[in-house]
Amino acid sequence: MGSRGTARGQVRAAPASKLAVVPTGEVFALSGAFRGEGRVLEVKRRAKLLLFLLLLALPASLSAAPALHVGPYLQSLDRDAVTVVWETTEAVAGEVEATAAGEAPRRAADPEAATFHELRLTGLAPGTRYAYRVRWPGYASDAYSFRTAPPAGTRRFRLAVYGDSRTGVEAHADIAAHILADQPDLVLHTGDLVGDGTKLEQWKPQLFDPAAALMRSVCLFPVLGNHERNSPHYYRYFSLPGNEAWYAFDHANARFLALDAQQPCEPGSDQYEWLLKELQRPRPTWTILFLHAPPFSVHPTRAVSRLRWALQPLFQQYGVDMTFAGHDHHYARCHPVGPAFGPGKPVRHFITGGGGASLYAIADKPWSAVANRVYNYMLLDFDGDRVSAVAKDREDKVIDSFTIDRREPAPVEDRCAWEVLLWEKALNDAFRSQAAELVKPETTRVDATLRLPAPPFGSVRGELAWNTGPEAAWEFEAPTAGFAAPAGGELLVPLKGRCPEGKALPLPGATLRVSGGVPAWKFRNTWVVLQPFAGKK
Repeated sequence: MGSRGTARGQVRAAPASKLAVVPTGEVFALSGAFRGEGRVLEVKRRAKLLLFLLLLALPASLSAAPALHVGPYLQSLDRDAVTVVWETTEAVAGEVEATAAGEAPRRAADPEAATFHELRLTGLAPGTRYAYRVRWPGYASDAYSFRTAPPAGTRRFRLAVYGDSRTGVEAHADIAAHILADQPDLVLHTGDLVGDGTKLEQWKPQLFDPAAALMRSVCLFPVLGNHERNSPHYYRYFSLPGNEAWYAFDHANARFLALDAQQPCEPGSDQYEWLLKELQRPRPTWTILFLHAPPFSVHPTRAVSRLRWALQPLFQQYGVDMTFAGHDHHYARCHPVGPAFGPGKPVRHFITGGGGASLYAIADKPWSAVANRVYNYMLLDFDGDRVSAVAKDREDKVIDSFTIDRREPAPVEDRCAWEVLLWEKALNDAFRSQAAELVKPETTRVDATLRLPAPPFGSVRGELAWNTGPEAAWEFEAPTAGFAAPAGGELLVPLKGRCPEGKALPLPGATLRVSGGVPAWKFRNTWVVLQPFAGKK
């Protein structure tokens, strides 16, 4: 365990309401107004009744015993240890006990009374089922169970992944129940656990209530989403390795790397340098990375994430097998993204952001293999070098299935070429820099040639089509035109047309579709897009 992100806090009990108490002397004074044994008995009966009514009037904070508020739930599951976390309505000295068949009970206890309890059970046996309960004076929870992580190198395990549950409590509860029924060994959450992480009152109803049964039986590993707002409540409720914003852990034959997509990930940043060192370390069979914002989105209007350019080269160089992201509220499986001509390994990217938040639209992208606008989660069964996986919807129906064998390279025809994506970026950068000099807002006619860099991997030929339509301001002499660029040369793009006065910007976008080249273009992304240019900002 690394250093904690913030100190553990406590929840204060609500103040007791004021009581209207009848002095006992007035009750007994009533006995002087009566004569005879029968009337004395009647006074005593009424006094008992009055005391009973007073007890009913006591506020819950005074009459009720300390109770569970959140949890218990599991954190930082390891081969020989687990952390059990829970929260109580009042400060108590708590204890957790775990028992496995044939073993002596393992216990951990609070050093002093508190409302927040985070206790580490150690000395456990790998891959073993334990029954556990939490308790404090006058209370013992129901018995729950968990299984420790298996021995290092274990070939088989089951993983569940979902994210963006946020305020969609009912959908979240359905998905959590289905995941629990599927009995995974661990669960990843891709962030946006609540609507606003800075509001303490949201964490219980939006996360810990709908996922209560799941989290007390299976360890859930989260990452920070933008809706957590890097809140201290996140660091308080979760007990994670490292600095808890980004961290790594092993399970069976896999290394898991969790990133904080809200903080800098570019070369030179603390997080990038940490990731680089982790990727350079010896690792098990699988390397699995999870984060909130997807490097490859299928959202219709989502801007290209900076993470793509910063992290994809690392993923390819060091053999990251797959990434899981959320942020976009739908399901998507991407074609493997990787080098078509140079060294490096393709990476498989997934988006599972349908955990409860309102769903987003989807759009066809060059890397899109499957995309579905539906509440969802993923279930992956690992067996050595092979994984069989399904994605399921809120009703537990399969919406996608696939198998990956990491010993078999993805066919070139199934790959999305990284070099083409780099060329697209270079084209857009060059287009913006040159168009700003050639086209002014007051221009009504332009006759120019844009000189754009040829792809860095050989010659290419195809057709360029400017985006035109009923709402387009520009008219082009040649809406479509052929192009060719030799290896090491330039791509010459004619920009000839006119527009109504004062409407030169934004320039329309264009699509370059590749029909051939050397080496042959056999991969999937055979087109690149020039985005509309609106001028310097």
